[in-house]
Amino acid sequence: GEPITYKIRFRGAEHEVTIRCSIAKREVRLGEGQPGNRPYGQHAGRNVGVSIMRADRELDLDASWSNPSEPRDRWWGVEVDVPPALDDLFGVTNNKQSARYFSDLAKTNVEELLAEGKTIGGTRDESEAEYDAQWALFEIASSVRKQINIMQALLRKMKEGTGSRRDASPQDGHESPEAKATEVAKRRQLKGKVGQSDKQENLTTDEKLHDVAQSLIATGVAEGEDATRIAAEIVGRGYKFEFQHAAHTGSPAFFDVQSRGGKIIVVLNTEHPVYEQLVEVLEVDTSSATEEELRQRVIRASESLNLLISAWARYEDEQPPGDYLHRAREARWEWGRMARDFLDGE
Repeated sequence: GEPITYKIRFRGAEHEVTIRCSIAKREVRLGEGQPGNRPYGQHAGRNVGVSIMRADRELDLDASWSNPSEPRDRWWGVEVDVPPALDDLFGVTNNKQSARYFSDLAKTNVEELLAEGKTIGGTRDESEAEYDAQWALFEIASSVRKQINIMQALLRKMKEGTGSRRDASPQDGHESPEAKATEVAKRRQLKGKVGQSDKQENLTTDEKLHDVAQSLIATGVAEGEDATRIAAEIVGRGYKFEFQHAAHTGSPAFFDVQSRGGKIIVVLNTEHPVYEQLVEVLEVDTSSATEEELRQRVIRASESLNLLISAWARYEDEQPPGDYLHRAREARWEWGRMARDFLDGE
């Protein structure tokens, strides 16, 4: 979008701070292979964060505004252009290598500061003009964070409608989860365990294609020719299970299940916190990630998994004694039995 300019009055004079944002084009982010592994993707991966410009020179590339476990942060850029007259306000160090006061706001809830009337080290015994300037600094930081959040949301949506984000084919000698789950489903069929999707396996290929395409449209995964193309890929792969991704705004569920065309189509809700905090952390490409990035992803995934289980535990804890509590426990037991079948031997 257009640059955002703030006018700040500091020590008797007015100065301008300009925020400029950019995001990689769709064609750069998509395509065959992993764009992050291409030369420009690797270059972008080494230049992540908010660029603080001072007198036409980059003072600092502040990575504290980005997420070390999110490789897609390489695809957005923010530049904050600050005049030398605001060095003291932004906390520019003597060696002109960083703006520490502004960097402190990267991990601070600026909205709470603005609401509660707090400052970061500043007090009202300063002149009113300088105090107002400090509030302007908070507003600039808040604006930067909002722009980053918008771009991150756009990047999350950029692949929607293009099919599964993770290749379902074997990788690094490991059979895909779709293939493993299909084998478990077949074993259960032999034991007389029949699901709704099993009853549809005798449909003609055209009927399967139509059913799957309609499911993709109904769940918001794709439309028109994209839905037809993805349906053909799903039917052609021959797996019982397929994972897709779509935004289900307002839905409390983090995934949807559709039994169509002989397939079990699991649609992961990209708008649910579980998606960002667990699914994305584990599914994004790791081939170009550093050891620290991988460590941060494992920590984040572990925390998210424990919180997910805690959410169920609290749900069960809040059920009144009697039928509601009994049904909740039975659901947990049945899912546990099913999970044991699917994970046995892993």
